[in-house]
Amino acid sequence: MVTGGGSGIGQAMCRNWAQAGMNEVVADLEGARADETARAIEAAGGRAVAVACEVGEAKAVEGLVERA
Repeated sequence: MVTGGGSGIGQAMCRNWAQAGMNEVVADLEGARADETARAIEAAGGRAVAVACEVGEAKAVEGLVERA
């Protein structure tokens, strides 16, 4: 599970871990960016799910953990 996985360092972490065979939960405030990263991982043969999440909100984080 990577928060901020839709861009920058978080996105790179998601892609690298997926290449290493890990399943990824890509979380980002911007759901569209999380979706884009998850689709790229799946297109490369990995497994990923995208979740829009504001980590400053407890309920959102609880939902993120449930999806994972």
